[in-house]
Amino acid sequence: MKINLINSDTIKANYKLTVKTKTENCVLEEIRQDGNKIIWDFCGLTVTDSISEKENTITLKRRIFSHKEDFFSINFTVFHNCRDCELFMPGVMYQKNTKGKGKYPRITEQHASWSFDETRCSIPGCMALYNKSAIMIAAHRTDEMKISSSFDELSFSFRLPSEEWPYVYSSKDTLRYSMDKKDSTFVHMKKNQVIFQEYLIYHSDMNDLNLFDHYKRYVEIFRPLNDEHIDLVKLHNFKALLLSQLLSLLEHTDRGSYLKMGRGNGKNQDVYEFTSASFLVKSVEAAVIFNRLNVDSLKENLDSNILEILNESERKNLNGRSYDDVARDIGDFFLQAETQKGIFQDCYDINKNIWAGYLGVGENEKFNYGINARTNGEAMMAYLELYNNCNFNEKNRYLDLINSVADFYITHQEENGNYGRWWNINGSIMDDFGTNGAYILSFLSKLYKTTKNDVLLKSINRAIPYYSDIIKRFDFYADTLDADSCDKEAGIALLMAFINIYQLDPQKQYLRLCEICANYIITWIQIDDIKFDSKSPLGRRGFKTRGMSSVSIANQHLDFYGMLIAYNFLYLHKFTNKKFYKKIASIMIDSCTQLISSPTDSLGRGDDFFGWIPEQINHTNWDYFNNKENTNGTFSINIAWVQVLVLDYLDKIEVLFGEELKNEI
Repeated sequence: MKINLINSDTIKANYKLTVKTKTENCVLEEIRQDGNKIIWDFCGLTVTDSISEKENTITLKRRIFSHKEDFFSINFTVFHNCRDCELFMPGVMYQKNTKGKGKYPRITEQHASWSFDETRCSIPGCMALYNKSAIMIAAHRTDEMKISSSFDELSFSFRLPSEEWPYVYSSKDTLRYSMDKKDSTFVHMKKNQVIFQEYLIYHSDMNDLNLFDHYKRYVEIFRPLNDEHIDLVKLHNFKALLLSQLLSLLEHTDRGSYLKMGRGNGKNQDVYEFTSASFLVKSVEAAVIFNRLNVDSLKENLDSNILEILNESERKNLNGRSYDDVARDIGDFFLQAETQKGIFQDCYDINKNIWAGYLGVGENEKFNYGINARTNGEAMMAYLELYNNCNFNEKNRYLDLINSVADFYITHQEENGNYGRWWNINGSIMDDFGTNGAYILSFLSKLYKTTKNDVLLKSINRAIPYYSDIIKRFDFYADTLDADSCDKEAGIALLMAFINIYQLDPQKQYLRLCEICANYIITWIQIDDIKFDSKSPLGRRGFKTRGMSSVSIANQHLDFYGMLIAYNFLYLHKFTNKKFYKKIASIMIDSCTQLISSPTDSLGRGDDFFGWIPEQINHTNWDYFNNKENTNGTFSINIAWVQVLVLDYLDKIEVLFGEELKNEI
């Protein structure tokens, strides 16, 4: 029997329950209604659903009572009339996951139905169905026991207990067969045991809004954002530890200095034996930090043991040089990456003495020795900041490099305004898919502020319609260099670009594009705290996932990119005065400062790793390198970009928004 759930002009939906035990499919014995309560009796279970609705949002509170000890499974299936709807699961399924070469789940004719554990989604078990006229979003809002979400053409289901089928995505290269839908797992319930669940179902006409606008509304309903007050001065110990770890990654040569990509990564360390100006290492951005940070002032606010850690790291790693000296040495080292005029290959193999475009894990080795728009854009923005802030005698060499790279992209800009993704060193385009070119748009916008060169502005104006259309089509793909799937960083690249454009030309249309990007990014941010096993590394530490962000459809772990997102969301709040962006920014700042190796908790490593923040937070049964021990509440990988990004943007947030964050929101 089905119970009516939604009966609007655009969406109609009803639901039913099915119960199984290990031995039988239970027949519904009785169903009765008592006011807003629906009471279902199956073989040994009484399920009471209390249903209420407020402003297009249905809250279903469920009480499951067991009259006998047995092993049960319960399916809560919602049937809908939305035959032409698109399915969306935040962090899991976007436009059927058709883009990219990865082995992640996709909707195909052969596999049109999937089931995922609720922890994979940014909101537990969240699913959205939408078309041009209407939308419905549903999720699970209690953490007592995990459920899974599944879907087919005409329905979606929540199942207790969780199970994944037909395959489990367990690593970047592994999609393993799990079970046939006829197989089942069960929850053991004792006699008189009670389980509580709650589901939140939102439905609305689209009303000239898009999927991401409605998702933002759902976030505000699902788990209202509290006023957060952050005194960033209290984080000075945290900043000093980060600085100590950055110093430990320094390598000095007779040609200059650089940051090593990572260390202490065990059997996977060979993946980290290179450096770069940008992306996975961010050496030049580290140089900006070394040049900008007032370390003497920082030291005045440190606890004595943290001060000693920083002093010792300086003694070991600065080689008697000043921070300015090291910043200059890093800037000088990466001038070598300009292998031809305007051709900047910033990735350097330490062992082979080879410069390349990108030497990390990727899907297309043919691009390794090309040049990449993202890495070039990131590196040049860092060089530009270093040039503008430093007082080095020969800093004009940095501006010469900056102008040469800018000239390359202006000269080779495609007819439609795209700056491309991968270029051959002979200047021919290799690939123009995705959002990597948005970093060039940001770079040229920042350079225009410095030089006021009208050639830059002409190129920027040619690019704006192209990147505007990417946002309007919701084509948030292929920003990370190790995957071509839908990813969080595509939204961030475009958000940063149009924040820069808006600062040059404050038109409302650019601000609207920023909001679309921001609301898309929100779909990657964890809105709830995952309840980890108390014996797991994260469970023992009481780690809070709320405010952390997942990476991509291909790379299903959490990371600390939220500090950069927070910085841009604070700008968006400044421009729009919409408090939501400030609130969620403060949650991300808090989340990104909760886990660091320190004298209080070394995170299982030695003293020389103080200041380490793990790159990968594994909140599901997925691990990048398919290490089963590194799943479900674990963390791993020491890589430079994490420390650089978190320290750089935490410091910038303190300078630009510190007082505001301490005040009432």
